Amino acid sequence: MKKIVILGCENSHADQYLKQLAAGVCPEIQCIGVYSNEPEAAERLREKFGVPVMDRFDEAVGEVDGVVITARDGVHHYEYAKPYLASGVPMFIDKPITCDPAEAVEFMRECRKNGVRLCGGSTVILWPNAVQLQEFAAVRRQNILAGTVAAPLHIDSQHSGFWFYAQHLVQLVTSVFGAPKSLTARRDGKRVSVLFHYENYEVAGLYHEVNSYHVDVITKEESLALNIPADNSAYGKELEELDRLLDGAEPEMTYEELIEPVFIMDAIIRSYTEERSVEVEYLCLD
Repeated sequence: MKKIVILGCENSHADQYLKQLAAGVCPEIQCIGVYSNEPEAAERLREKFGVPVMDRFDEAVGEVDGVVITARDGVHHYEYAKPYLASGVPMFIDKPITCDPAEAVEFMRECRKNGVRLCGGSTVILWPNAVQLQEFAAVRRQNILAGTVAAPLHIDSQHSGFWFYAQHLVQLVTSVFGAPKSLTARRDGKRVSVLFHYENYEVAGLYHEVNSYHVDVITKEESLALNIPADNSAYGKELEELDRLLDGAEPEMTYEELIEPVFIMDAIIRSYTEERSVEVEYLCLD
């Protein structure tokens, strides 16, 4: 049996993972504890799934084969991971990996030093229509003329504001169009618009207040525009990826790819705050 703990269980991820495990997804994985800095969140899962509640996020060091870190506020992710890094156990890290570019680099350097295999990020890019858009764009990369991506934002969230939800749009952009060189962002109340600049085209990112996602890929020959409805099977896919890492498989994403959205989100904030176009500063791990 592969033992894991879930650290930070205030959002839907912890609930969904425990549902997937109860349904028989990844039957060799056993969750031996949950932790939250909001005790009522952990207690709710204990009542619903019978999973033990941890008093401290570091109390399972040396007792687990893997760690799931899915705190609602990304400022806690590195904090929760730190005690487990020396053991080298695989980890799933929810979005955002961190809320600070320099911390993201330090985090990944420590993971690399200890051989920690990672997975994580936005669940949205695993939803079927998002995958279809990624596949459509991948074979037409040289012929893309433009694109649009729309996704929700909770800019006034108590959980680090813009950082809380922004990664969903950013990862839709990078998974479909690749990483932008620079961008221009503008804030209008609770909404943010972003023009992502690429070498031969631009992509318009539209953050709004409605819980819906949409991507439009425009190429020289044809275009594809899709709404992206939620699909809870993505949580099972995330568990399966963690299960692969627990078995010793190599991660699907590099350390650099995992923290790429942090640099882009930081650039968006700098752009709309300073009211200018900015280069995305992709910090190097070396």
